[in-house]
Formats: sequence, C-alpha cells, structure tokens
Amino acid sequence: MEVNKKSPDRVYIDKAINSSVVKAIDDKKFLALDIATTSRMELFLFAMTLGIPVCKTPLDSQESFVLEQSIKNHHKSLMYSNFISNLAGDSNLEEVIDKEKVYCDAQQYANTGFQVIREMMKNKSPSVVELELFNGLDEMYKKYIG
Repeated sequence: MEVNKKSPDRVYIDKAINSSVVKAIDDKKFLALDIATTSRMELFLFAMTLGIPVCKTPLDSQESFVLEQSIKNHHKSLMYSNFISNLAGDSNLEEVIDKEKVYCDAQQYANTGFQVIREMMKNKSPSVVELELFNGLDEMYKKYIG
C-alpha cells in the first residue's frame, strides 16, 4: 500500500537566487521581467526555459516563489510537457502523475535558468540580451518551421 504524500502547493526557487537575482531583476527592471510587469510564474517559466538546454541544478535551500492558486493550467502544461519529453520510453509514463517530481524537475531547470540570467545581467547589456534571444527564436523558427 502506497502512503499518500502531500501534493506540492507551490513552486520554489533557491533562497540565494531570490535574494540576489530576482531582486536585481526587480531593481533593474531587466527585460521587463520585474514584478510590476511580469508575474512571478511567468518569470519562473522564463528561467525554466533558459535552463532546459543547459542542465538541472538542485536547489541548495528552497524558498516559496509561486503558490498553487497562481499556477494556471497553461503554466502547468509547460512544466508537464518538459517533464514528459525527458522521460525514457513509455514504461515511465506513469511518473507524470507524480506532481512532486514534475514540480521538482521544473524548479531545478528554473534554478539553472536564474543562474543564466545572473550571467546575462553581469556580462551583457539588456539590448544585447534581447537581440541574442530574438536570434535564438529566429534559429528555432528556421529549424522547425522552415
């Protein structure tokens, strides 16, 4: 008999990331990702997508970032679709119902993504970062659409 685990009711980020990177994003209004312009969930997903091509980085100490009631279905679909794309074969498909694994996976990719953002902020101007992101989108468009 399996013991019922408490389902996650929020997503977390690393405490150090919240006090440094997220604070800097808000203070500098970096790429309009600040709290006045962008929801915390959108910022989390932006960081997650930047982390996906790099690697997952475990959180050293976690801090609540977005409560479940602010995580809409379209946000969850991105987290779940990334989780599913990383499953090895159909034999692991049942793992998709484990919300804790899905959220943990997303949090680790977001943790990496926030580190990527930190490096962007340290080494490049916002206009250069914007151009690089648009160039990346152009490359993906060419690759997948033609």
